[in-house]
Amino acid sequence: MTKLATFDDDAALVEIKHQAKRQWNVQPSDFANLCSNPIRKIVDNIKKPATSTKTLIPLSLGDPTVFGNLHCPDVLVQAIVRNTRSMQHNGYIHSAGSEAARAAIAQHFGNMRAPLTMDDIIIASGCSGAIEIALRGLLNPGDNILLPKPGFPLYQALCEAHKIECRFYNLKPENNWEVDLEHMQSLVDDNTKAILVNNPSNPCGSVYSKPHLEAILALAELNKIPIIADEIYGDMVFGSNVFFPMAALTKTVPVVAVGGLAKQFLIPGWRVGWVMVHDRNSILKDVRTAYFKLSQNILGANSLVQVRSSRQRWAVFFF
Repeated sequence: MTKLATFDDDAALVEIKHQAKRQWNVQPSDFANLCSNPIRKIVDNIKKPATSTKTLIPLSLGDPTVFGNLHCPDVLVQAIVRNTRSMQHNGYIHSAGSEAARAAIAQHFGNMRAPLTMDDIIIASGCSGAIEIALRGLLNPGDNILLPKPGFPLYQALCEAHKIECRFYNLKPENNWEVDLEHMQSLVDDNTKAILVNNPSNPCGSVYSKPHLEAILALAELNKIPIIADEIYGDMVFGSNVFFPMAALTKTVPVVAVGGLAKQFLIPGWRVGWVMVHDRNSILKDVRTAYFKLSQNILGANSLVQVRSSRQRWAVFFF
């Protein structure tokens, strides 16, 4: 047994008192200081004019449930209640997501032009969590990524926190907010490791045509740069607009697509998103492995939402 040190020696006590003169100096980590979402600095400080009697309508919110007039389907609520009352799904599941949920996502989003298997899917804590996994698995500090301007502010916040350089390519408001391809190409160098494309766009609301997406993919192919495709709004287009998943338009460019349940099913607080690795030519073989390693940091997303008795039932449940 180890004997605890005692200090009955006067000289030892004097030494301890001398050392005790050191002052407390506890600082936040550099990583925490780098975490800053630029839009929150504005939105969180917006106040209604004191003289106004009108109700403030915050157009900056991406939460479809906030006003209480849109509700998720009752069948989802009933399923969560059943899962909760069963007392069988309160523990951890596979860090990358349940097999049934991953298989259902692969079945729904995969097709002959963009095949997917369960092993191509990582379920994350919301689409925001999926975006972070997609970024961290592809880029190191000092690398750069091409981001849309204007675009979802979280992209910049996540990149800057991980010391990834953000290079913003312009969108053309006069042309349905399409990408300025010439400007995009001018930003590429040897340290450009990914191009992020958000379609349908947040905040612009644009839905890119098939030819325009193919032009972006041609640029990515020319420069041998993978695409990160944020397609969270892919199933929410209106009128004559048609959504084309980027992965379905290429056989050569690897596409890491992210999505989730939040918007379409009106459940952003349930926190279920996913990463889909479309990689026909095994260019991202090691990156896919890295994504599964990164998923271990969160020990799995919301288990109550993912649990279904079989792949078929989960697929019918959501898709």
